Amino acid sequence: MEKKIFAFIGSRAAKKKTYSFVKEIITEIGHQEQIQYEIVTLNDLHMKPCMGCESCFTQGACIQRDDLCLLEEKILESDLFIFAAPVYMHGMPGEVKNIIDRLATWAHTFRLAGKNVILVSTCDTNGHTSVVDDLHLKLLYMGARIIDKYVGANFIPEGLNTDTNLILLEEADKELPRLVKRSVERWNSKMQSNRFHESLFQKYHELHSYLCSEGKINGETRYWKESGLLDCKNYQEYINLVLAKGKSCNG
Repeated sequence: MEKKIFAFIGSRAAKKKTYSFVKEIITEIGHQEQIQYEIVTLNDLHMKPCMGCESCFTQGACIQRDDLCLLEEKILESDLFIFAAPVYMHGMPGEVKNIIDRLATWAHTFRLAGKNVILVSTCDTNGHTSVVDDLHLKLLYMGARIIDKYVGANFIPEGLNTDTNLILLEEADKELPRLVKRSVERWNSKMQSNRFHESLFQKYHELHSYLCSEGKINGETRYWKESGLLDCKNYQEYINLVLAKGKSCNG
């Protein structure tokens, strides 16, 4: 059965450096797995700025109507989500940060539980891991499993200490087969919880159990009840529930 890869590229530099690097990674994955994939860039989406109204917390979703819902759907339906963005002044592009801001409620509801994620970025000579490290923390709070991080650069300084795959763009064709093989092995490995997610789960579980007992049901508490989060004793149990649902939905 083909696996679904959805790649979102947070850049308006259509089909340039970041896009090409992601395509190379996906092509290499395709040499090792049966896949279908879709790539969406900022140019494909109409996205409004975050208003800071906090309706995502109280209602459980952003109240603005644009392409955010489409992006959410594509992320959640994928077997592997590739999140990519270039380095802009040692950070992610502002429009990408805006999307993250509008998904803030996902960090309280583990919306990416059971989701495998690869983070990708590109740069010229500096700011190498600024984007992937920032995205790593944000998506970790959303419950994702980050299976790998890739940065393609035109120059890599000596002594840069990081767990990210740093690749000279001109040598990507030589480096990617070995590195992507390892990423695919991680993708296919059993999904296990960790202390970070378990600690968050227990804190949020306590909060939403209390809100339910007091009859104070907001959008996030409603999601905890309806998704089965509140019925689970730990995060590993919820991961198993999500993966079981995914298998039944896929037949």
